[in-house]
Amino acid sequence: CLLLIHGLGDRATTWKRVLLADPTTWQKPLKLIALDLPGNGDSEPPAADTGYSLRKMAAAAAAVVQSVPGGCGDLWVAGNSMGGGVATWLALDPSLRVRRLILLSPGAIDTPKAWDQAASFPANGDLSQVPSIGLLREISVASLKEFQRRAYFKPRELPAHVWEGVVRRARHSPVSRILKAQTPEDLPGARLKEIVAPVVLIWGLSDLIITIEEGRELAKRFRNGVLREIPECGHIPQKECPEAFYSAVNDLLRAGG
Repeated sequence: CLLLIHGLGDRATTWKRVLLADPTTWQKPLKLIALDLPGNGDSEPPAADTGYSLRKMAAAAAAVVQSVPGGCGDLWVAGNSMGGGVATWLALDPSLRVRRLILLSPGAIDTPKAWDQAASFPANGDLSQVPSIGLLREISVASLKEFQRRAYFKPRELPAHVWEGVVRRARHSPVSRILKAQTPEDLPGARLKEIVAPVVLIWGLSDLIITIEEGRELAKRFRNGVLREIPECGHIPQKECPEAFYSAVNDLLRAGG
């Protein structure tokens, strides 16, 4: 089984290009599992906002794995952005015995620049200096456009009415509650050396949400970490450059995953 975990403000459909890939894409058969984290997409919100902590969202993801019909033999986990923090907690869970961990521009590992919770919007409307996560705390067309500019190598051009719909959906998302729910204990950075499984980090060189410099430093902190730097790719590789993800998974499968 390969469990796919989305990032902050996203949902399971972020993995659409992976889920719809022809089965012959993979070197060996895979059971792909994409979930909406609590309160995201079609998932019910937790009973209390503390349920949005990374560790509790990881527990919810583990429950999904344990309920898979037919069960899972080997479990691999992939996480993008904040989902990388959730995926890392799953790899630290001895009961799951995660065999491979794939992190795509992961956030919420320590307190990277992108996890900065401050949002001080300048009066002149220039958002270029606002921390990336801050752009998701005060939702507007301008802030989401700036976030998209930083997240993609080739940002999409969208008509005004589409942006208005995106803003409406974003304002109903639990982004602010998720951010407020985290404590230092919810970030797994201090325990990375405990992960024995091979770790592949996929990082777009055009990612301005969490830059490649942070990725290079993070890769050194795993026992068995390998960094793949992807040109012409941004913060969400599974959408913009899924071939890099296919390649990483297949290399692991060929290596005897």
